[in-house]
Amino acid sequence: MQVVFDYLPVVAFIGAYALTKDFFIATMVLMAAMPIMLIGSWLVSKKINKIHLVSTALVLVLGAITIIFRNPLFLAWKPTVLNWALGVVCFGSNWVGRVPLMQRLLGSNVELEPAQWRGLTNAWGVFFLVIGAVNLFVYYSFSEETWVYFKLWGLMGMTFLFAIAQAVWMTQALARNERSAAETSE
Repeated sequence: MQVVFDYLPVVAFIGAYALTKDFFIATMVLMAAMPIMLIGSWLVSKKINKIHLVSTALVLVLGAITIIFRNPLFLAWKPTVLNWALGVVCFGSNWVGRVPLMQRLLGSNVELEPAQWRGLTNAWGVFFLVIGAVNLFVYYSFSEETWVYFKLWGLMGMTFLFAIAQAVWMTQALARNERSAAETSE
């Protein structure tokens, strides 16, 4: 349910674009929808997701610049800036702090070896860097309309597929760890 809620601003942006074919109106809708999503999320969970907060700030700043300069380039860079920042945070978390980022996020639900946590975090770091580059490739290589729809279906689809692949990998890693622990205890 939370994932659906998270994507509502993007759906509002795409809906506004589909209805008007006006990138700037769609940008204003997105700029209104992001703080509403943030407030709604806080009302439901009494917490502010840091990624949502950063994403909202980027949308408001880059959206305002997009509208002021009448140039969609600024907002189009938002997914890349956010994803590249997440990639850097993933890699940096292997050296800063006690545990890698993915262990902080999933550690209470999954037990992996330290090297596996680092590998998982690095995999997400690479994914974020790649998806940021793919966003720019689509923006610069295809029409505005194609990029708008890619923003939802392409980026969300790639993230969903990667998350499934990582879940499969974690399941296999957990099974290997259990077999290894059983062999060691015999």
